[in-house]
Amino acid sequence: MSEPGMWWAAGALVIGVGAAALSGAAVAGADTGTTNDHSGRPTAQSASHASAGKPSPRKTLGGNAVKANRAERDGLGSHRVTRTPASPLNRTEAPEATPTANAVAEATVSGVTGVKVGAAKLDIPCGPNGFQANARWYFPTQADGSVQADGVIWLQHGFAAIGPFYSALATELAQQTNSIVVTPTLPFLPSLFCPGCWLNGTPMQEAAATMFLGSRAGLNISANAAGYQGTLPEQFVMAGHSAGGGFATAVAGDYIADLGSDSADNQLLGVVMFDGVSSNTADFAESIAGLDTLDIPDYTVASPSQAWNAFGTTTNELVELRPGQFVGVELVGGSHVDSMLGVNPLLDFVLQLVTGRSPRGNTEAAYTLSSGWIKDFYVGSGPADPTYGIYGSAGDPIILGEAAGIVLPA
Repeated sequence: MSEPGMWWAAGALVIGVGAAALSGAAVAGADTGTTNDHSGRPTAQSASHASAGKPSPRKTLGGNAVKANRAERDGLGSHRVTRTPASPLNRTEAPEATPTANAVAEATVSGVTGVKVGAAKLDIPCGPNGFQANARWYFPTQADGSVQADGVIWLQHGFAAIGPFYSALATELAQQTNSIVVTPTLPFLPSLFCPGCWLNGTPMQEAAATMFLGSRAGLNISANAAGYQGTLPEQFVMAGHSAGGGFATAVAGDYIADLGSDSADNQLLGVVMFDGVSSNTADFAESIAGLDTLDIPDYTVASPSQAWNAFGTTTNELVELRPGQFVGVELVGGSHVDSMLGVNPLLDFVLQLVTGRSPRGNTEAAYTLSSGWIKDFYVGSGPADPTYGIYGSAGDPIILGEAAGIVLPA
């Protein structure tokens, strides 16, 4: 990214306050069985639910070429290509116009009555000896305790965070989308023993992509150790917050590159970023180019331009790379940690103390947007023919209960 020094300082700050928060409160507060009834969650109104159909995919590099170009920039000494970001998004006030379109129905996933949580090691084939990550698994359960999930979501934490910080979000996604969610904890800094085995490391991202190929033994072994019986569903979604959003897009791009000409074997349905930040704009562009070859969506729930999201650089780049397409929604007055809140009050307080207050309703709005998009992934719907998701045209206001959003570009 263009301002790496900011990340080092931000990381140090978050590490300190995060450790203080966790020392006095249990992180697993949201990991205790069934989830709450969500009948009170906000429905949304949008001035335009269905945007025009997607334009023809951009002419892009093929998958193998994308991966080769990324490899050239691999390692700690890799140079980072930067670009001048587009005009920063800076909406802090709710839109004046009141949307008049019909509300999108709040659809629930039939049969899901709770979420069972388990923990296990996850072996990732990164580095000379492999890397073993701590991972939490969230299994959506039926009334009889069985799991009949539609797919898997890999939800990656952000810089200087850990997987348990996202237990509220993971539980919500599992409950609302009938997905098995895994939240691996990865190092946020490189190691002398395995320089590429960290969140922004190209080797780690490429290794994660390979785990969705073939028998997926690593994922299945970990899920079984966490309490799941059987083989994981093949369809999957990549998701992540902040640097984890950049990770999710990079892994998705690498997965498409690995498929090569075997695109018929693709099981990746889409990518969802929560105020995503990529550490390398050129790599991000190449990943989007790879996704374009199979018309795979990459959506973001963004906050306004601020230091914590690199002043909207990745959000702006996504808008530029997919002109005329729906790419997500910016939450009005949003905080970078909108999607992280709800684990416990102390952690919520510390996160907002560091990054800024999250307006009332924004966390629920992030849930509503992301779960609707993911459910649409499963049924093959999208902006032109939405079933569950909330979309619109650029600049459209969206009312999400107590929160408000603006369709990108805002």
